Amino acid sequence: MHTFSPSPDWSDLFFGTLSALKRPNAQETPWCLNNDGAIWFAGGSTILTHIARAFANDLGKISPTIWLPDYFCDSATRGLREIGTEVQHYPITKALEPDWQAIDHMLKDQRVPDAFLLVHYFGKEADAARAAAFCREAGVLLVEDAAHALMAYGDIGRHGDAVFYCPHKVLASPDGAILVHRHPQLASNVFSKQQRDNVPWTWLTRRIVQKLLPDAVLRHRVRQLPRFPTDLPGEPFNAKALPTSIGQSMIGRYADRLTEIATNRKHTAASWRLAFRAHGGPYAAFLSEAEEGPAPYRFIVKCPDTAMAIKLFDAFRTEGVAVESWPDLAPEIRTTEATHQMAVELRDTLVFFPVFQVRLEILEPVAKRCLQIARCI
Repeated sequence: MHTFSPSPDWSDLFFGTLSALKRPNAQETPWCLNNDGAIWFAGGSTILTHIARAFANDLGKISPTIWLPDYFCDSATRGLREIGTEVQHYPITKALEPDWQAIDHMLKDQRVPDAFLLVHYFGKEADAARAAAFCREAGVLLVEDAAHALMAYGDIGRHGDAVFYCPHKVLASPDGAILVHRHPQLASNVFSKQQRDNVPWTWLTRRIVQKLLPDAVLRHRVRQLPRFPTDLPGEPFNAKALPTSIGQSMIGRYADRLTEIATNRKHTAASWRLAFRAHGGPYAAFLSEAEEGPAPYRFIVKCPDTAMAIKLFDAFRTEGVAVESWPDLAPEIRTTEATHQMAVELRDTLVFFPVFQVRLEILEPVAKRCLQIARCI
């Protein structure tokens, strides 16, 4: 499934590019807490691969084992698989928490993993304290995946041996992810200054063209993208993907405005919530206002079944709205649905709506028109 990302305004695009040589140190960004170590990476998949390699070197293992939740983008695990990491999926609950009962059964049938990944889905705090207690008892490295979080808050980022954020997913930047580490084996910086000075020409060109094209053309492009059930193959894993100086510079520009950005996202999510509540239908907000946190990743609607999800998705996509479904699941999750029922249900019934760069004055009438269309399909 195609995933949309924010587009910078002209000033951020110009000054972010112009100030590329003044990229911030990762430890000086708001994502690094308590004087922890921090390293820039291109994205979350390269961070996962770095962690696996570090563990392989530390433990003298050719193939360390990492446990990931079953509701996880398979394309993000390609780097792990390419270097021989053993990837196992544990089930999650409807509350987006690890299914601890199922995990206890896994421990009886399989060897203890080297690392356990806890995901803070959509910026919602997971019970990291419980995960940390489990990892301490089992002697496992705890990695917190905060890729959907605009910033650290509550318990996010406070319990893991390693925590990673992906600001490029929530800010208008070509790349940029930050690994916060509290484990000496993860501390080595794998990129030199010279390597980081590459320029994301493709991203820059696309963003400039996108800003020059009229809205009607952009809406037409959105209508041509794949439909709700499609799991796209995604981009091939690039082991040499590097964080760009422009990406770091642009994230640094946004870092001082995170509170403002969070407030705007929260207001947009509230407007989507009001629109769905006002016009009814068999749809419900998946997360409460408290659960979605101070900076929602998306506004998420839970549909009663896949058919309804497709109707809703198609209605908004026809209007050119940047609506999304979950990108993909690992093939083994589909072939063992009895064990991973919740992951499959979430993939097949959740519809995601943008909370960035949405014009609130047109959100209400567009939502009303699309919901009426969805009822008629």
